[in-house]
Amino acid sequence: MRLKTLDHNIKIRMITLFLISMSTNTIFPFMAIYSTRALGALNTSLLLSLGIILNFLFSIISGSLSDKFGRKKIMIIAESLRLITFVIMALSNSPWFESVLITIIFFVFNNICNGLYTPAAEAMLLDSSKIEERPFIYSLLYWISNVSVAIGGTIGAIFFEKYTFYLLIFLVVSSGVSLVLTIFYMKEFGEFENISEKKLSLRDFINLKSYKLALKNKIFLLFLIVTILIVSIESHLTNFIAIRLENEMDSNLLDNTLFNLDGIQIMGFLRTENTICVIILSLVFTYFLKNVNKRIAILVGFIMYTLGYFYVSYSMNFWVLIISMFIAVVGEVVAMPLQQSYLGDIIPDDSRGTYLALNKIASKLGLLIGTLGIYCYSLTSVMFMSVSILISGFIATIMMSIILSKLYKKKSERMILLCEK
Repeated sequence: MRLKTLDHNIKIRMITLFLISMSTNTIFPFMAIYSTRALGALNTSLLLSLGIILNFLFSIISGSLSDKFGRKKIMIIAESLRLITFVIMALSNSPWFESVLITIIFFVFNNICNGLYTPAAEAMLLDSSKIEERPFIYSLLYWISNVSVAIGGTIGAIFFEKYTFYLLIFLVVSSGVSLVLTIFYMKEFGEFENISEKKLSLRDFINLKSYKLALKNKIFLLFLIVTILIVSIESHLTNFIAIRLENEMDSNLLDNTLFNLDGIQIMGFLRTENTICVIILSLVFTYFLKNVNKRIAILVGFIMYTLGYFYVSYSMNFWVLIISMFIAVVGEVVAMPLQQSYLGDIIPDDSRGTYLALNKIASKLGLLIGTLGIYCYSLTSVMFMSVSILISGFIATIMMSIILSKLYKKKSERMILLCEK
């Protein structure tokens, strides 16, 4: 599989993903600190939670609208609104005018734009790709996403404190370039209604019937549960696991003489290891996966991912933590792009926006479980939390095995019918 053989839409999507992901990561990871300084922890928490809720809601709306009126139209609307939010955020941090409140309000509005954009963009990706191309495409997008996060996060860590305005200008430019590329270089697949000639009703925004039908799809419902469980496992790293390392890891317990690290430093080390390994291994496994049994690879990947995070959540030994994180990353790099590619096999062509919106919500629920892990940890024990990670991973693996069996059975039945014809 070669990059130059992919559809033009996919190449444009890779460029826009890199630009927006890199530029937003110079700003967004630091917004909680930025807001708390001026508005306090409670107000910041409420505003950021509101952003997540609005993202949920507009993801559902995007699914219905993109299936009815087309992916490109919704992407252009979302990107135009996103550009406006970035412009206002930049003006609110300029040398001539400063307002933390306005910045945070439009940061929350940005969650609406992202909720509108993502399901439509992911549906466009499926529209533009062939089944056999998807493992390669999702592996490449996975790598691009991680590289952009690493670059953007590094730039933000260095310049955010003193050069917020200039980083926001960079964000405005990146968003503008992304919008231009979407308008002039992306093409629509399929026939859709003309949104400009129709008076929109509530049913156009949220087609509950289409969502009910999607949730009646048993294979897809299993897939949503797998997504929730798998996302929740990694989410524990920045929640319960981070707190455990800070509270319980004593440098005297480390079985080595080279380091004298506390829990917070070890957490930073693990996150750095995770990012670097994902970037490097994604390139390696993109080519490796072309020649292996993908059905076996994804299940082995899930098991490695689960066992890796289980030991990271429980071990007090520095070297075991490092090795376990490496095992988890290998499992992640193998399994996650394949999981996304199989999603394309489950989703009907005429309801991609709806299905992808539900999958995005499942990912958010996984993140929510990760945050609830903090509270569960305060009431229970490390062993309880670690075993819950282990159980979640093995349930996800079993469910994914069932999904794959059903998908391959359907594929075989289709092949038999084609041969008979």
